[in-house]
Amino acid sequence: MRLAYVLALMTTAMSTAAMSDDGATLDEAKAMALKAAAHYRQVGAETALADFTKSPEWRDRNLYVFAVKNDGTQAANGGNPALVGRNVIDMRDVDGKLTNREMLAITNEGWVEYKWRNPQTNMVQPKATYVVRVSDDAIVAVGAYKQ
Repeated sequence: MRLAYVLALMTTAMSTAAMSDDGATLDEAKAMALKAAAHYRQVGAETALADFTKSPEWRDRNLYVFAVKNDGTQAANGGNPALVGRNVIDMRDVDGKLTNREMLAITNEGWVEYKWRNPQTNMVQPKATYVVRVSDDAIVAVGAYKQ
């Protein structure tokens, strides 16, 4: 009985560690980023970028797809459409980390970790974003807040 209780506590702690306040996990962020990359490659840049910014299909709780061109131009943003068309190459997290430069340095796919203000809690929290290089000129990405 005691072992089952300890195992249940450990499972809860481990799953909570990878989950944001609203239940979105890092695995869900990665899955959405990979799905977005496949969509981009299937329908082309113009349609995919419009979809990522406007279609509710590309938002789930606090997860959303964004895309950045190599020159730093925000090409899509389902969480903040006002950023589309703006240059975000030198955007920094609270510690001064150049988050978009690090994301654009990814040649295939991978995680970038940083600290960002969570609009749901208004607190700075650790965040991890899964980035997929979809062309020589662009990345798509989805991030989740870590607990």
